Amino acid sequence: MKILQEATTIAQSVLRTWADPRLCATFEVVGQPKKWLQYGDHRINACYPSGRHPRALVSMLGGQLHSWDGGRFVTIDLSLDDANHVAMWIQQYFQWMLESRCDNALQVRIGRFTTAVVNPVSC
Repeated sequence: MKILQEATTIAQSVLRTWADPRLCATFEVVGQPKKWLQYGDHRINACYPSGRHPRALVSMLGGQLHSWDGGRFVTIDLSLDDANHVAMWIQQYFQWMLESRCDNALQVRIGRFTTAVVNPVSC
């Protein structure tokens, strides 16, 4: 699926995680596995390649900063109650923070959380 063309697919993945809070949706840019984002339990956990504090990111996209480690990950709590709004947040993150083109293909996997906190990896 393309980042901009498949907002519906992203929103459907978000809805699946809302139906079962044990589920997590993982999105990756095809061919670029270090460009990833996970969504589950109203929380974003994503690759965060910047070393700068993410306050500007949170101010721009919304949410509440939970934790971060520059060059590794950022975790943001989202209180959005519309799956389409969450999908737009995810699309914008891929474009702005991970510098992905609009025509980049995304793959999505739905799986179960293995721990309460997703184990972040370096970007």
